[in-house]
Amino acid sequence: MHSRCRVKLNLGVLSDKSLDLLDVLNKLDILFESRLLSSEEFSLKMSSLNELERVQQLGKTMWRQRARTLWLKQEDHNLNFFHRIANTRYRHNLIQTLYHQEKILTTHFDISSVFISYFSQIFGAPHHSLLYAN
Repeated sequence: MHSRCRVKLNLGVLSDKSLDLLDVLNKLDILFESRLLSSEEFSLKMSSLNELERVQQLGKTMWRQRARTLWLKQEDHNLNFFHRIANTRYRHNLIQTLYHQEKILTTHFDISSVFISYFSQIFGAPHHSLLYAN
């Protein structure tokens, strides 16, 4: 919550600074309509224009960073959702115990041995062909 308040405060300061710079530029434009600007007024106008551009660029950067932060937070929620689904599917499909020949098998090695022997009997051992290409 603290960082959110700081962002709002910074954006408020930037908009206040932009308004102040626009006000200075507006007054200088009004002066320019009635007479030529002095060298100090002209340099004030140029520095105000440069500062306004810098402040606006800073505001754009702050908004871009804020949007990215929100996107990352939402992405994190989506990632948590998909991890929950994947873990649920894993637990649902996991074979923790197997009843084989009146014994209950619980270790991964014993369960995999039963599956390997069963499917080897059904499909047979893989045959390696001795074909060579010249």
